[in-house]
Amino acid sequence: MAFAARHGAKEGESFLNYIDYLVREGYVPPNGRPWVDKIRTKGNEATHQLPSISKQDAELVVRFTEMLLRFTFEMPSMLEAAEQSGKGTHSAGSGSSAPKPIDPLRT
Repeated sequence: MAFAARHGAKEGESFLNYIDYLVREGYVPPNGRPWVDKIRTKGNEATHQLPSISKQDAELVVRFTEMLLRFTFEMPSMLEAAEQSGKGTHSAGSGSSAPKPIDPLRT
């Protein structure tokens, strides 16, 4: 919710409205809506049902969340760093190393 509000969504909306906003504005990969829905439904289950979700479901949610964070924060930052350093114009195999990934939780 905070992420959506920081990126232009109106505050005070429902969680589902924030998800729709992030999808519509391109913060979720084109085929990522099912991931977001799985994160949302499993999170809701973990919050409102006993027993909580299984270890397998929790690990799946973590993996989906990790991929969304990478898509949203890390990949654009890596591209920007490569373009600023001029590495974005070199061909593969030029010997240049990729920029260090940015931790989305520290930005």
